[in-house]
Amino acid sequence: ALAEYTLTDIMNNNQFAGIEFGEAEDGFPAFRFLQTADVKSPYRMLLPEMLYEFAILITFRQSSLKGGYLFSVVNPLDTVVQLGVHLSPVVKNSYNVSLVYTQADQNIGRKLASFGVAHVPDKWNSIALQVLSDKVSFYYDCELRNTTLVTREPIELVFDSASTLYIGQAGSIIGGKFEGYLEKINVYGNPDAINVTCMPPLKATIAPTTADDGSIFYEGSGENILFEDSTEANILSDDFWNTGDEATAFAVHRDRRVRQDPKAKRPPIRPLWRRRVRGLNTLASVHVMRLIS
Repeated sequence: ALAEYTLTDIMNNNQFAGIEFGEAEDGFPAFRFLQTADVKSPYRMLLPEMLYEFAILITFRQSSLKGGYLFSVVNPLDTVVQLGVHLSPVVKNSYNVSLVYTQADQNIGRKLASFGVAHVPDKWNSIALQVLSDKVSFYYDCELRNTTLVTREPIELVFDSASTLYIGQAGSIIGGKFEGYLEKINVYGNPDAINVTCMPPLKATIAPTTADDGSIFYEGSGENILFEDSTEANILSDDFWNTGDEATAFAVHRDRRVRQDPKAKRPPIRPLWRRRVRGLNTLASVHVMRLIS
């Protein structure tokens, strides 16, 4: 089972201002986020209470160079991002894709991993993050580009029951509004899901990932391991997102720790052509079904 959670389903009822409807390069609908957009929902409407090993798949196109959050799950005080994907501002034709990961009982937001990407104007981008117990792998346009060893303590992320899911931002206090198009934001409880759900872009474009200073990187090899130190920094500062540091936020959470056996086997992946067609998020299934029909 893929254990798929489609976060863009929050916008299907067309109740949010600041959202326009467009079309992605694959012909499927996309949502254009303006500066006035304010899309949010209780996280429990679309996500499980906890995540162990998981994957995130996002397809987007930027309209602004300032970056922002593609999505975030923020604590009840709107001061700590528990889970989110952030784009740093574009500097010298490159930007960082960062995974923010913070346990509910912590008052310090943490940037778990960050990966550099070259900016190509008006390009549709597909990024995927595979989060395992001890490492995070980054895929760009469905190709493995880099892997970073990480320390997750505890290794199971448990959300506060009153947390809020934001799309295209991280709330009124942290901010980080994204301007551009979002076609899909999928979270998978099975980290191997991206191996069967990620579809490369239709048009051949080049947007190589860039290495952080001081690291050794071989594009597309998937063999490089980067080590990141854990330090504290201001999560509200743009300078933070262009570094490999961690973020600082302020909140008080009650202690909620749920353990899961790290040796438990993940459920098997069904072949792509056996997956049930699910609206706008099954382009891969449709293509394969056509090929075998």
